[in-house]
Amino acid sequence: MRLRMLVAYCLHSTHVETAWNYLSAIKKFSDFEVEYYHVTCDASIDIDLSDYDVVFQDCSARLCFENYVAPDFQGKMQAFHGLKVLAVQDEYDNTNTLREAIRNIGFDVVLTCVPQDSMDYVFPRRDFPGTIFWTVRTGYVPEWYAEKPLHVQALSERPIVVGYRGRDIGARYGRLGFEKYEIGRRMKEICDARGIRNDIAMDEESRIYGTAWFDFIGKCRAMLGSETASNVFDFDGTIANTYKQMTKANGGRAPTYEEFRPFVEKRDNEISMGQVSARIFECALLRTPMILFRGRYSNALDPEEHYIPLEKDFSNVDVVLEKLNDFAALESMAERAYRHLISSGRFNYSRFVGKLDAVILRELVARRPRLLKIRRTVESLRGSALDDAPLLGLEDKRALLNQIAPRAFDVRKFARKLGCVIKQFLRGFHPAPPITDTHAFLINLPTSTPMRLEVVQIRHEYHFGQMTARENDRIDTVYREHLRACETHLEGLAADYRNERLHLGTNLPEVARQLPIVPEAFLGARALAAQVAAYMEFRSSNLVRRTRLKKAFYEALESHDAEKALAASRKYSQQEREDEKLGNAHFMEMNATYTNCRIKAQAAIDEVQAKAQAAREALEKTIINVPHG
Repeated sequence: MRLRMLVAYCLHSTHVETAWNYLSAIKKFSDFEVEYYHVTCDASIDIDLSDYDVVFQDCSARLCFENYVAPDFQGKMQAFHGLKVLAVQDEYDNTNTLREAIRNIGFDVVLTCVPQDSMDYVFPRRDFPGTIFWTVRTGYVPEWYAEKPLHVQALSERPIVVGYRGRDIGARYGRLGFEKYEIGRRMKEICDARGIRNDIAMDEESRIYGTAWFDFIGKCRAMLGSETASNVFDFDGTIANTYKQMTKANGGRAPTYEEFRPFVEKRDNEISMGQVSARIFECALLRTPMILFRGRYSNALDPEEHYIPLEKDFSNVDVVLEKLNDFAALESMAERAYRHLISSGRFNYSRFVGKLDAVILRELVARRPRLLKIRRTVESLRGSALDDAPLLGLEDKRALLNQIAPRAFDVRKFARKLGCVIKQFLRGFHPAPPITDTHAFLINLPTSTPMRLEVVQIRHEYHFGQMTARENDRIDTVYREHLRACETHLEGLAADYRNERLHLGTNLPEVARQLPIVPEAFLGARALAAQVAAYMEFRSSNLVRRTRLKKAFYEALESHDAEKALAASRKYSQQEREDEKLGNAHFMEMNATYTNCRIKAQAAIDEVQAKAQAAREALEKTIINVPHG
């Protein structure tokens, strides 16, 4: 029996390579049948969780922000009777909100970055009697790091001596957050002053993503770094509010670390949360030596053995920079870091997922035995560091699976599904619904792999194109009605002109013959008719082009080619916007022609009426001046 796991996540986070690696590793290495489901922001939730044995809520679906995870999904999780597993990071943001969500939903297992010796500070065990907390890392090593051969440039040939990309995340995150910025700021000043080639930046515009980031690491003789995370736990959001108020009072300038330090210093010393980041693994992969502030680094690194330690007061900066000229020592250190972090397999995703599977299997057995009357043969493991959890062999897995009760057969649910199938069969003569109604790229359905952020862009571009197309169709209807009204009005003016000229010809034929049978205005009406014909042809070609673009888009969706689908959706959306502009231009031109025709037609009618009036007045004067006999 293969158990089923649903991974709930936020696809807005999958553009970050580390987030993608984390999510996709679960599918790649788990023994469960894994599906993914987007559950945050404006996600529509239409899923039956009873189809799954386990729901794993990824750290990207953050519960520390109210309603960030769709309330409908939270409600379904509360009612879910299977095993509930939560991965959390950034536990220091709105910690009380996170705690409440864990209790309300009833998570059985929580994977957290909080060290076990500090667990009661963040998640007091007395408040979570039914939850087991395991300490994990923020990320692990993808298997391809060790499997895929990379060209590594010799350190002596690398053009950048010291490289770094950091950011100022704000003083409210305390010392660890400040150090991310400070190590770059001070080292850049020192390198610039000494003429040491460097590429150090901390602004958002200079950040590097994707393969360009690996290229950048490979060009650096050494890379700066510091611990990630924060020791400042903002339990109730007051620290963030104080930070915002100070920023507002300063006219939009955020307070510096020294200015804000009194508000965070006490909490900064109550816990040690320093984590090893994915950047450490990336540097080790490319044999790039690391200059790091001394720290805990999740107990994964040793100073001098795996990195060059830099004191936080920069008191040893001369020694550190001198070491950058000893290429043999640098290469030895980089190789030691590679063997320890990458090739050892100790920090690999496969190992992490294997241990996670073992924890989940044990919990399923402990919480859902096949026969409630028998004594449980497996008890829940007490939470600790997941690295210390035992891996399961094949026989152990089989033994555990044999103790897990299968999901109960739901007769009513089966009947509903069967009824839907029968209805579809009976309506088989109707055309099948278009792919846009059912494809997981366009609506929220469980998928076999996590979806990239491109899917958000696909949805946005396609739906924007659809919205523009519907608006173009609506405007076209308005234009056509307006043009019909214009034509009717011009026809009415033409009839008025003919009647006025005919009346004038009856009384004053000589004057009437001086007026044209068809005035210049109605020659313009022919131009309007030509423009209308051109507009109709334009709209017809639009519809043909729209059909062609949507067909290409659907074909890309069917082949699950997200890149091609994104390009097609962008082209479709762009074409509809261009058609909107061209349609408006057509209408403005036609409306101007109509207005000109209307003015001239009315002027021609006024001229006939004026001549008739003048002729009547002249006739009256002639009658008055005739002498009476």
